[in-house]
Amino acid sequence: MLPTAPIAIVPITTDGTSLTVTLPQELVIELGLRAGTLMQVFTADNGIIIQRCDSAVQRQIEIAKEVMRDRQEVLRRLAE
Repeated sequence: MLPTAPIAIVPITTDGTSLTVTLPQELVIELGLRAGTLMQVFTADNGIIIQRCDSAVQRQIEIAKEVMRDRQEVLRRLAE
């Protein structure tokens, strides 16, 4: 469910070739976020929805990273 009013209005800034949205400190504290927290991003009708990854998704990402790291040479050859 989307809120009916914004809880914050933040600018989009650049960081190298990426765009960045900075969350207000009050929101970071309220949600218990920290650097490295994995978030899921979904497209919505007129924007995006960002939510914390649940533990199952986080574990799947960790496993995928481990497999990619362990099989780096095989994946590189497949990509050629």
